[in-house]
Amino acid sequence: MVRVLRYAWLLPAIGACCWLASLTAMISVWARDNKPTLVDMDSDDRVPYISDIAALGLKPLFVTCNVLLSVGYIAAVCVLCHIEKHKALFSRIAFGVIIAFGIIGMIGLCLLGGLDTYRHHTAHMSNLGVFLVGTGISTFVHAIHSVMLARYYREPAIRWLRISAILKVAWFVVALSLAIAFVCKMGDSGDSGKSTAAPILEWVLAYTFGPYCLVLALDLLPRMKYFDRAESPLGFSGAANYGHRSRKNARRMFTPYAPAPSYPQPVYNSDV
Repeated sequence: MVRVLRYAWLLPAIGACCWLASLTAMISVWARDNKPTLVDMDSDDRVPYISDIAALGLKPLFVTCNVLLSVGYIAAVCVLCHIEKHKALFSRIAFGVIIAFGIIGMIGLCLLGGLDTYRHHTAHMSNLGVFLVGTGISTFVHAIHSVMLARYYREPAIRWLRISAILKVAWFVVALSLAIAFVCKMGDSGDSGKSTAAPILEWVLAYTFGPYCLVLALDLLPRMKYFDRAESPLGFSGAANYGHRSRKNARRMFTPYAPAPSYPQPVYNSDV
């Protein structure tokens, strides 16, 4: 089992690569066909929505890559939850929220791929909202948890925790800004300029989710080094034995390299 989990970082990496490749393939196919005007596009629109291209003939590709991305994301956060055996109460609650809302968001992603906007417009838009809200909450809590870990772990050997926290927070700020702008521009469909901005924002937002899964893969990769070792700097093995949930012990579980207890050395009288 340990040997298998050592390669868990490949799951989000493969999902991210497939997701980015599918987006590039869909926009390339549309451009190859001389950029036709799709059903939901006005004559002045220059860029279609992702779902409009997928509904024409690329739905199997779109659904397959949605499923691969969903499996990679959920597998990454579940493995992170499993290997951090030092978890205090805050980490247990955080990972519960991350996994629960991540599953909800990924279910919405898979359903919006299968329920295309032409035949099931209302269901498609509803699942788009489920995906944005579920994934947003999951990534927000994950960013906060990474920041909390980075506060307690400051040793140079595990500086990647701080880098991971910075990348997650930066990604969340950018993605939240794009999502808000996308939702606002979608409501302004009457203006051709604003309606063109909405699909552009959708494409940019979709492309940003691939790098986030790559960040999860990079987050998993150094942890696999210490997965089955007692000398893990994050305490994956030893810190779980503290066994208390008080504030003092919770802070101690977040502190690496806990010093061993010191005992007074016996003094021997040489004259005896």
